[in-house]
Amino acid sequence: MKFKIDEGFAKFFWDALLCLALYLLCVGIPCFIPNVTQKVFTGVARFIFLIPILWLLLRNGLRPHMPGVKYFMISLPLAVICLGNMMSLWTSGEASSPNVETLLLDLAFTFGTALIEEAVFRFGMLEALRRTSWRKLSIPLSALLFGAFHLFALLSGSAVGPTFAQAGYTFLLGLILGVAYLYGGFLSAFVIHLAFNFLSSDLYLSCGGWAWDLPFFLWNIGFAVLAFGYAALLFFRRIIKQENYFNPNMTEPESAEQQGDNL
Repeated sequence: MKFKIDEGFAKFFWDALLCLALYLLCVGIPCFIPNVTQKVFTGVARFIFLIPILWLLLRNGLRPHMPGVKYFMISLPLAVICLGNMMSLWTSGEASSPNVETLLLDLAFTFGTALIEEAVFRFGMLEALRRTSWRKLSIPLSALLFGAFHLFALLSGSAVGPTFAQAGYTFLLGLILGVAYLYGGFLSAFVIHLAFNFLSSDLYLSCGGWAWDLPFFLWNIGFAVLAFGYAALLFFRRIIKQENYFNPNMTEPESAEQQGDNL
């Protein structure tokens, strides 16, 4: 299938690629400030780099997709994954009281991560791909980019196995977030991303979790499949039947109530 960028939207597409390059620069800069950890440095950099990224994306007069958020329930299977993580930790007897200061720092870091990644990969790349001849592949292609991006951790010395595992589950998460973005808007995708990252990783680690034992693994895989299946059901029942969701010149989307009537 020949790839073609729609007339009038090439600039937005290349701006989206530039935003991706800026994000790679943001997460790749080593900390050069004494007495400041790499995590704090990178966390602050995410907020700083968010300014030029949003300027690039908004300067063409385009705005993120923002329909009603009634279908935020797409996050429920992901929430069960988070609950399962904590249940696995509690039943193992290894749970500990979280360090509040560390937890707040993790929350701020995750907030910046979710915000900038949704800006780059959903509002940026997904919206850009919707303005090409591959618009109906915009969700899986943007998810593939999202997953592949996490392979850059290999350059910083991360272990190969866990890094590829992270790329795999972030690809699946990207599919769900893509559906959430087109179906429930930018806010829905951002909140799902923030909640999932914080509850399934930051809170788990702050409470002493670290081992992927068998119950933990099975719980995650089972409900990840459920979440992916639920997103696919929404996608095929509603989104793929509505050409305007893939049309960059789409008219005003239906309200959440109208969408619910049609399901």
